[in-house]
Amino acid sequence: MNNLKQRLIQKAVIISKKTYKFCRFFIPRFFISVFSFLLIILFIELTIRFIMRNNPPMLFIQSPEIGYTLTPNFNGIFVDVPVLINNQGFRENKEIKLPKSEGIKRIIGLGDSIGFGYGVSEENTYLRQLEKIINKKKPKVEIINASVTGYNTFQEKMFFEKYLIQFQPDIVILSFVLNDI
Repeated sequence: MNNLKQRLIQKAVIISKKTYKFCRFFIPRFFISVFSFLLIILFIELTIRFIMRNNPPMLFIQSPEIGYTLTPNFNGIFVDVPVLINNQGFRENKEIKLPKSEGIKRIIGLGDSIGFGYGVSEENTYLRQLEKIINKKKPKVEIINASVTGYNTFQEKMFFEKYLIQFQPDIVILSFVLNDI
């Protein structure tokens, strides 16, 4: 019995030495692997945030009829420029009254990134500049910037028929470049 007890103790010592060697080898490598994995995840997260900082995903929302439109009430940065989208989904710093006020001539500017003012502030878009020039001579003209970055002429037509006709425009300015044809 004493011999059996000695053999069990020897086996236990051998197993504990193997376990000790295994743990001494495995545990540090396990923690290094976990730490490395977390560093990679952190790097991926920071890279995505850096890439997406100038392209806010919420500037556009899906539209079944047109593909997408501007997100109402969006206030953020797009191409390093502050962009404000009003409650009606236009790049305007004011809400557009419906029905239009008596004596007001309403112009809707419809286009793609050129009309939208890609990379420029709202007050520097060509539609806002045109409104300032016209109102110096005839001060009852309102221009609505209904342009959406990336639209083609077909989408602009659909957008006008679906959403813009209710704003009772007197004139529609359609801006397009060669890639829209």
